[in-house]
Amino acid sequence: MKKLTIVMVPINDIIVNPKNARRHPAKQLKQLEKSIQAFGNNTPIIIDESRSILCGHARYAALKQLDYTEVPTVSIEHLSEAQKRAFMIADNKIAENAMWDDDLLRVELTYLAQVDVDVDVDLTGFSMGEVDVLLGTVEQPTVENPPPPLPEPEKTVTQLGDIWQL
Repeated sequence: MKKLTIVMVPINDIIVNPKNARRHPAKQLKQLEKSIQAFGNNTPIIIDESRSILCGHARYAALKQLDYTEVPTVSIEHLSEAQKRAFMIADNKIAENAMWDDDLLRVELTYLAQVDVDVDVDLTGFSMGEVDVLLGTVEQPTVENPPPPLPEPEKTVTQLGDIWQL
């Protein structure tokens, strides 16, 4: 196998792969844009010999939105068409199968929350609510401490057979 090399490629020469089954919501793309703005673009896009994206569709979209003209790429040219398709799926799915070490994550988030630097914990991709839960600043309901019951409605509004249009 040939040595992998990072090559800068004009962003307009890269082709979005129509076979990519992964979808990226606007919220995720905004998070990625903020991450790139804060830390720089430190991850290359994986392309094939025709410059079609195999891995990095979200990064490509974020970089395009940020008006990058060139992006770092790594070209993978040794895979068959079937292998490319499987690789695109595997790259996304296998990453989903990872788990967090909650104790270590708690240590890292605590560190980031306490240091007096320009690193917003939100840049990690975790929401402030998730960080609060992980750091224990929000009390979690338990069997011993269940959440309070919902108040009973004063008057029943909906009856069996009613149709609501939203």
